[in-house]
Amino acid sequence: MKKEPKNNQVLYIITVILSAFSLITAWIPYVNLIGVLSSLMAVILIISILIKSKGKGWKKYSVSLLISILAIFITVTLQMSVHYVHQIALQKSSTQLKSKAFKIGQSITIETDQYRVNSVSFLNRIANYSPNPGNKIIAISLTIKNTATKDLGTGDADLQYATNMFHIQSGNSDIPLMTGENLPNEIPAQGKIAVKGSITGTLYAEVPANSHPKLVYGQSQNQSSTNDRIPSFSVSLT
Repeated sequence: MKKEPKNNQVLYIITVILSAFSLITAWIPYVNLIGVLSSLMAVILIISILIKSKGKGWKKYSVSLLISILAIFITVTLQMSVHYVHQIALQKSSTQLKSKAFKIGQSITIETDQYRVNSVSFLNRIANYSPNPGNKIIAISLTIKNTATKDLGTGDADLQYATNMFHIQSGNSDIPLMTGENLPNEIPAQGKIAVKGSITGTLYAEVPANSHPKLVYGQSQNQSSTNDRIPSFSVSLT
């Protein structure tokens, strides 16, 4: 009986290890994205071996091949399910957030993102800028916090924020935030917040005097209210 070359035995062991690892990790959301790479590597390796050997020994590799393909199927199915559940939860959260206006000092949490308006003040002048007649400048102290405690297997749980997601709603008007006026302690227009980290700064806008403005995150009045995939909330500033 002809003995199988040693390098073939090594390749066989490698395909078994890769396929076994991919099947084990296929059941773990996000981690299975690493496992699917093992599946693809095993499939490519097995196919290349069978091509080189002209199909000899295909029964030996068939189990590893089937396991790798099964792991890919499980990973895709599981990730689609996780995404679907995530979207449903996001829709429910968004609907609940839109149903009421929060107050100054209340924390609003969207998954691992947390927002809180700490205080509000109205100013007649800021830095070198004076508002138009009949208007005042509103200064909003805001804290954005990343409540994530670990990366959940994604490798990066940093909270990415952008202040252009905020605007002021006054009556029937959507008022953008002020930028580029050398505003003191202004929150940077965009950035990242590390796990368990936070940033506190000020948002500014010019609003009509004696108005009752709200700080709105997410959609404006001019955007479709049916798209619940974008979380939206408002905070009463008076």
